[in-house]
Amino acid sequence: MWEHLRVLARACTEQLLDEIESNRKIVAVGIDGEEIQGVFLDTDHWTEEGLAGLEAQLRREAEDFRSADCPLDMQGLEDWLTKRSKAYHDEIGGLCRKARLAALLSQIRSEMGEELCEAFRTQGFVLDGASEPVFEELDERKALLMDFVSRDRTHIAVRIVPDPEHFRNSLEIHSYDAEKLPESQLRARQKDINALLTRSLQLDIAPDHEKKNADPAVRQAFQEARSKLAPHGMMH
Repeated sequence: MWEHLRVLARACTEQLLDEIESNRKIVAVGIDGEEIQGVFLDTDHWTEEGLAGLEAQLRREAEDFRSADCPLDMQGLEDWLTKRSKAYHDEIGGLCRKARLAALLSQIRSEMGEELCEAFRTQGFVLDGASEPVFEELDERKALLMDFVSRDRTHIAVRIVPDPEHFRNSLEIHSYDAEKLPESQLRARQKDINALLTRSLQLDIAPDHEKKNADPAVRQAFQEARSKLAPHGMMH
């Protein structure tokens, strides 16, 4: 009986490894949750090698099941087959959902960036030395950065930060000119930006995102990422 369970566990690990392999590339989804045919995601890329880590762990357990000296007794094998194998299956599904959400939030960040550029243009600001927003460290999984400058050389830096735990992106506006502006003008600017984003992207943006104690590292990160861009602003 023990030997039979060991063989079953070994076969189960092979099935799970096949499941991992078949989910290396998955179909992306849109904001409506529908699959986007022809658009595929690299699951490991969007989950920071989550599948690779799971595979390595599973292969270590598979080696035990291949050996006649398997350390699990009959109860341990039964528990693995009924509980542990299901946990692996659920974790694979969870990584696929995580990858789809991360990619979707990244796409939404790009769309928000375009809308913000338009919003700030109406306020007299343009991107400083760049034709488009850039991702932090040129990594589409990270925050989208923008450094705006006005005609009088005052700066506003923006970060759109992924917040997958709450299924959203968070918006930060670092106003380097905040001390020069009255509170009423800052509130009016917030209101205009919120209205544009809500109208264009149907997003509810919290009205407390403008930071008066602006972090200079945000502008620096934008400049560093911009300097690494390939010609014509393409990322490779």
